[in-house]
Amino acid sequence: MNEAGNFRNFEAVSWYALVGPAGMPRDTVKKVQADVARVVRMPEVRDKLIGMGADPVGSTAEELRAHMRAEYDRYGPLIRKLGLKAE
Repeated sequence: MNEAGNFRNFEAVSWYALVGPAGMPRDTVKKVQADVARVVRMPEVRDKLIGMGADPVGSTAEELRAHMRAEYDRYGPLIRKLGLKAE
């Protein structure tokens, strides 16, 4: 990005998450998270994801919530300033 102009410290990272509806029972959240984390740790799945350029995590609901909050705090002001809307 520096070659394209004055974009120092530019970073754009894509990430994916599995989310459920608000009020989902905590035991269901824990079960799904544990199952997803187990699958992400399987060598064949992990290797495939890494081969596609991903960094498999399998975080907890709390870790995902913190990440989503940080992304909101990071990009929210710019989105509001530019008046961007989902389509």
